[in-house]
Amino acid sequence: MDTEVHKISDHMYDLGKYLLGHGIEHVIFTGVRHPLWASTGVLHVAQATEILIKAAIAQEHPLLIFTDLPKLSQVQEEKLTIGQLMTKSKTAQYSKLPDLLWAATGFEIKELTAYKEFGEERNRIQHLAVPDTDFHKLVFKFCIQVLDPIMVHFWDEHFLDDPVFDDEYIFEEKILKDSIKSTGLIYNGKLPE
Repeated sequence: MDTEVHKISDHMYDLGKYLLGHGIEHVIFTGVRHPLWASTGVLHVAQATEILIKAAIAQEHPLLIFTDLPKLSQVQEEKLTIGQLMTKSKTAQYSKLPDLLWAATGFEIKELTAYKEFGEERNRIQHLAVPDTDFHKLVFKFCIQVLDPIMVHFWDEHFLDDPVFDDEYIFEEKILKDSIKSTGLIYNGKLPE
């Protein structure tokens, strides 16, 4: 296996954190002007979660996230490469990730119903229509119940513990506090300053 394949987890972690920030930005600010824009935040947060879970699994071994891999008869190179993985493989789907995460790492998503319901909401938005939903509450409840425990377990950080959030005007403390308060849940991380 090529050494670049071992960097998959780091790449996915960085991309997942970026998508998470982008999704929260859509929910908090651009969604105020139009519900369709807020709904894209749900899509980004779901995709970020999928990528971050795969990053956690790939820490164990990068090939564990794939359901289909290139066959030796299909490749010319001596070692498995990123290019081969991009063109001749598939990664696990969102719905399969909780079981795969548990099998690969021993970590169990406790709020499995919330995980599944968020995925269903993402599918409704993506394929059908934008529901009349409080996207602030939906996204932050999901992040606190599902994503935050994953982030704490695998990276020893909360879902808002990243320098990318500190530099953005969009993550004003009052807006974040109000969004988190609307969930009725306790967030154990600190808010960006």
